[in-house]
Amino acid sequence: MSSGIIKTLQSLQVARGLAATLVILTHSIAGAKEMGYSYIGSFYNLADFGSIGVDIFFVISGVIMTIITTKNQQSPKHFLIKRCIKILPLYWGLSLFCYVISFVGFWPRINTYEILETITIIPFFDSGFAAGPIIYLGWTLAFEFLFYIIYAFALWINKQKAFLIVMCLLPALVALGYIFPNITDTRFRFASNPIILEFLMGCICGYIYLGKIKISATPAFIVLGTGIFILFFNIIKGYGNISEMGYTWDGSLSLIRVFKWGICSFFLVAGLVLLEKNGKLKAPRVLITTGDISYSAYLVHIFCVRFLIAIWHKLSLANPDLFILIAILFSLAAAYITYRFIEKPVTVYLNKKFDTNYKSSNLTTQERS
Repeated sequence: MSSGIIKTLQSLQVARGLAATLVILTHSIAGAKEMGYSYIGSFYNLADFGSIGVDIFFVISGVIMTIITTKNQQSPKHFLIKRCIKILPLYWGLSLFCYVISFVGFWPRINTYEILETITIIPFFDSGFAAGPIIYLGWTLAFEFLFYIIYAFALWINKQKAFLIVMCLLPALVALGYIFPNITDTRFRFASNPIILEFLMGCICGYIYLGKIKISATPAFIVLGTGIFILFFNIIKGYGNISEMGYTWDGSLSLIRVFKWGICSFFLVAGLVLLEKNGKLKAPRVLITTGDISYSAYLVHIFCVRFLIAIWHKLSLANPDLFILIAILFSLAAAYITYRFIEKPVTVYLNKKFDTNYKSSNLTTQERS
C-alpha cells in the first residue's frame, strides 16, 4: 500500500455536517408535530426534506472511496477492515443499548429478524428485509456496506482499475433489476436498488477531483449554485413521497429519488469539492467539527430527540419551534461527546490493532472513513 498521505477535504466535512444536520432537522420536526403549530415545520415542504441528508452521505461515500483507493491502493481485505472499523463498533454498540433498554420499556420490543439484520448489516432474510434493523437508520448503512462490498470486489479484480469496474458494476446491477422485475428474491431486489446510483455520482465527483477532468472556479460556483437552486426548488415545489424510507428501501421510488435528490446532492458536493480544489473554500472550524461528528450525530440524535420529547411532555411545554432548535443543538452536543469519547478512541484503537500501516498522526478524517 502506498504511504502517501491524503489531506482532509474541508468540502466533504462541510457536506457531512450539512447532511447530518438536515437528518436531525427532519426528525426534530417530526417529534414536534404533536406539540402544536410549528412555523419551521410548516415552511413549504421543509418538514421531510431533511431526509436528503442520506443522499448527500451516499454521494460523499462515493467521493471518499474513489479518492482513498486511488491514492492509497489497498487490498480488498484491508479496505473492508477499515470500513468495518469505522461503521460497526458504534452502530452495534448503540443497537445493543437499544436491545437492553427494550426490556424496561424505553425502546420497542425487538424481534429476531431485527437482531439478525443488525448483525449482518445487509438483508439476508425475507422477513428481516421487511422488519429492518434495531436502529431503523441502519437501512442506510446496509446500502453503504453493499457499496463497500462492490468496491472491495473491484479491488480484488484489479486495484488499478477498481474505479472503472465500480462504474460498470453499479449501473449494471440497477439494470438487472429492471431487466428481471419479476425476481422477488430479497438479496436481488436489494442489490439492484436504484439508490446505489448515488454512490456512482460520488465516484464521478471523486474522479473529477483527482484531476482527470480540469474544472476552474467559475464552473464550480455554477455547479454549487445549481445544487442550491434545486435544493430550494424541492422545498418550495415538493418532492412527493420520496422522503419515506419504505419507498426507498423497497426500491419503488428509488429512481425518482435519485433524479430529484441524488442529482441535487451531486451538484452540492461536487461544487464544494471543486471550489476547494481551486482554493476558493475556507470553512470555519465549527463546520469542520460538525463534519467530524456527523456519523455519531446520525446515530445518536434519535435518542436525543426521544429524550427531549419525554422531557417536553413531562414539563407540559409548548413552542414546537423552540423544541426543534433545542433538539438540533442537543443532538449535536451529544454527538460531539460520543465522537470525542467513544467513536474516535475506539476507531483509533482498532486501527492500531488491525492495521500495521496505521499511524494516527498521519491519517485524516477521510482516511478513517
